[in-house]
Amino acid sequence: MNSKTSEISIVIISWKMKDLLDNLVSSIYKYTEGVSFEIIIVDNNSGDGTSELIRTKYPDVRLIINKENRGVAPARNQGIKSALGKYILILDADMELSENSILQLYYLREENPWIGLGGC
Repeated sequence: MNSKTSEISIVIISWKMKDLLDNLVSSIYKYTEGVSFEIIIVDNNSGDGTSELIRTKYPDVRLIINKENRGVAPARNQGIKSALGKYILILDADMELSENSILQLYYLREENPWIGLGGC
């Protein structure tokens, strides 16, 4: 997964959701095939071991660590600004994939260029 050639940048913000975040990231790697992606996590000073978990278990993830809880919108904007993919997918840390949904969303957008924004 080379972020310079990624088709999708997945932006996730986290605050004290280490276990849920672990489940989400694990499910992204388990189910996402057929589309290149980068994962960007913005940690809002969780203090619960989130940063350490991501660094050790998911070294390919781009981790932005805030020294304070900046709130949802500013943190999300941080992740979006650093995204290098063709498209941006925003996921919340308490989500979990159960199928290759990201590839389905990618094809939907590619086949319908008039779509500017989608949700799942």
